[in-house]
Amino acid sequence: MASAPYEKKTLFAKISLFLLSVLGVFLIVAYAAPFWTTTPDGYAGLWIACGGGPDCYERWNQWIVGWVRAVQVMLSLSLVCWTFSVFSLCLYLFFTRFQEDRRLIFFSATNIFISGFFTVVCVITWAAGQHYGSGEILNWAYLMACFVALNSFLAFFFLFKELQYQGYKKVAEFT
Repeated sequence: MASAPYEKKTLFAKISLFLLSVLGVFLIVAYAAPFWTTTPDGYAGLWIACGGGPDCYERWNQWIVGWVRAVQVMLSLSLVCWTFSVFSLCLYLFFTRFQEDRRLIFFSATNIFISGFFTVVCVITWAAGQHYGSGEILNWAYLMACFVALNSFLAFFFLFKELQYQGYKKVAEFT
């Protein structure tokens, strides 16, 4: 009797998928939200900034400072790496054909590590580029990006443990 491919995986891979799902929601909300920074008379995010009243402008088609453009690019790359990580982990977990392919775990772990690194760079760059003397404060979307940055490395740890376990299992089969 053949068992389902999901049963052969450890809890590490299952926890990683759950964590990557939660991180995905937080990453998408942080990516789209216009509330990374607030001031007494407005707010700013990656893609839009508003001053007092109806003075809003989109940051993707206007001239903006270089560090904002760098954060936009890095968080976009982080989102792409997260997508590749989730896709490869789902292939590993849910398709019988790939149940023994450790390369998918490695690919997923590598991509989530890169995604976490890009997000850390974004968080640091955004915080360093603010002008706190003018009353700017970091807001909830920035904190979501911080959550994603830290927990990406936790997901990487669980994927690394899955890779380690699968490696030991292979060695034990040969001895």
